[in-house]
Amino acid sequence: MLGNFTINNSHRKSKLEEMSTLNILREVLEKITPSTSERLKVSRIINEVKQRILKKAYEYGINVEISVEGSIAKDTWLSNDKDIDVFIHLPKELGNESLKTVGLEICKSACENWIEAYAEHPYIQANMNGFKVDIVPVFKINSIDEAETAVARTPFHTRFINSKFNNYMRKEVRILKQFMKGTGVYGAEIKVRGFSGYLCELLIYKYKSFTNLLENTSKWKPYHVVIDPARHYSNLNEVKKIFVDPLIVIDPVDKKRNVAAALSIDKMSRFIAASRAFKENPSLKFFFPTIDRITKNEMIKIRKKGFKTLFIILKCPKLAPDILWGEIFKSLEGLSTLLEKYDFKVLSKDAWSDEKNVVVLAFQLESMKIPRIKKHIGPPISLCESEKNFLKKNILSRDVVSGPCIERDRWVIYKLRSITKADDLIRNKFMEAKHGPHIKTQNFEVVIDEKILDKIDTDDFRIFLKKFMSKKENWI
Repeated sequence: MLGNFTINNSHRKSKLEEMSTLNILREVLEKITPSTSERLKVSRIINEVKQRILKKAYEYGINVEISVEGSIAKDTWLSNDKDIDVFIHLPKELGNESLKTVGLEICKSACENWIEAYAEHPYIQANMNGFKVDIVPVFKINSIDEAETAVARTPFHTRFINSKFNNYMRKEVRILKQFMKGTGVYGAEIKVRGFSGYLCELLIYKYKSFTNLLENTSKWKPYHVVIDPARHYSNLNEVKKIFVDPLIVIDPVDKKRNVAAALSIDKMSRFIAASRAFKENPSLKFFFPTIDRITKNEMIKIRKKGFKTLFIILKCPKLAPDILWGEIFKSLEGLSTLLEKYDFKVLSKDAWSDEKNVVVLAFQLESMKIPRIKKHIGPPISLCESEKNFLKKNILSRDVVSGPCIERDRWVIYKLRSITKADDLIRNKFMEAKHGPHIKTQNFEVVIDEKILDKIDTDDFRIFLKKFMSKKENWI
């Protein structure tokens, strides 16, 4: 009797959890599905861009085709997303240079306030009525085999998804995208290194629904997952010999490309953990997390607990976002290596930028100041030549305060460190680190702990600081 009760109660609980999840997903979908007014606004912008392009192309005497790509073309975009991708297809006989000349001029004619950006060739980024509009010149091609650039694959991605998707799957993609946004893993750009919109679409194509995807991803292991939606390969183990990324998802339109190549292992791992957590305890917070901002008092409390935080403030070079973040992360890694080289233990590091005026590199250190004396282990006594060189170098060195002596089977000396404070190291040795070329040339300032809020006090920066200092995932 008790056994029957347990089974029924468990079944009832499972049903309640299922209803709870469905209610959550229903509420999420209501919030993220674009409204009629949003769709009309997007249509008006696209029509205006098209008319201007056609007018300019007519002046040049060029017959062009215009297509809308990305999530808007596939109807998988989210309410309040502000990205529109417009492609201008030029006749291939114009030659490669035409993309940078006439193609770019036609792009510029489509809007008034634009900046020139660069992927594998230049394109235009504009702001129109609050929307970011990318206008990209490409060649007209009939086959993916003719694609000479990564961006040329985009129209084929659109066609594939639109040929396979129904309205239900589009809704599931929206839910997945919002889940990834809420858990901090959405976006394939260098700043994020997460899941692209196209990758989200392919995951839903493979697993059919958001809940079924989470059921599977909660069991994923990095470097062990291969997904081949179009079944290009008969042996998936062979695929692992071609690609060595944490997640492998073969592009249905190009079997030589891993759609998940930009995904970092930490973002994949975060998605796996979030999938498990949502299954165990479904909640809206996975989709719409509370956004906290740090206060100066919190910074002081964290410092008093023992965390030592060093910030480097630099002027932001005028670069396209992906190039900028590539350089930022190179400098972040280079300075971390520099700190470790001089015996400062880096506990964690991250970077923030408004992408216009300022870049901040942040390092949490085990200690901001290290002892003056350092024990230096030399070669084993069995290596005669190394022993000779070691003694010759150190026996009369002014930095050596004790030794050389033998401990067990090795030579040892005790040296004076030339630099014992992390901020002094950065000020004096900044140029020794490997940097992004534009970051290296910027003037910089070193700031310690909560004093950073006296220098930068924007809402976005306080949100970044909260995440960096708390080290806590959004859904926990």
